[in-house]
Amino acid sequence: FGDWHAAEARMRSVLAIDPQHLPTLDALSYMHVAVGRAREGAVDRIAYAARDPLAANYQFKLVYAYWILGRIGDADRASDRAMRLWPKHPGVWISRLWTLAFTGRARLALAHVDDAGARPDFPPWMVDSLRVSMTALDSRRPADVVKAVEGLLGLITYAPSHSVNAIMILTGLG
Repeated sequence: FGDWHAAEARMRSVLAIDPQHLPTLDALSYMHVAVGRAREGAVDRIAYAARDPLAANYQFKLVYAYWILGRIGDADRASDRAMRLWPKHPGVWISRLWTLAFTGRARLALAHVDDAGARPDFPPWMVDSLRVSMTALDSRRPADVVKAVEGLLGLITYAPSHSVNAIMILTGLG
């Protein structure tokens, strides 16, 4: 993190030896998205993800690649396939949640959270936070938004990793 040029140079040196090395292609694609080269990272991910169609980690990230490019129908198809193959994989499940929540389908995202039988074994506090947040995204009622904001801000005091979800949801709430 933060040493992007050197990291890219190291990845390029691996790819010079093995241009098809999927873990390195994956890392490079992720880095491109992280540094604002999202289109490049998404296009690259689409190009190589099909080479390992049974790797959940490549396939759920494919959902994000299509979403980044505005190809929501393709994102939904990739998500449907991943959900059929790995319905309780946390990355697969979350990628479905985010694409529903942030493409105007917050009500479906809430139903996704509420389907306990299809949900990964997340801790109750996480499920509660997602439910409150999806409710606020769907309803946009001021009281729901305040409850979601307060809950998300409270969670980030426990661990910095909670900031990623908070940033996405708070942005979605405006």
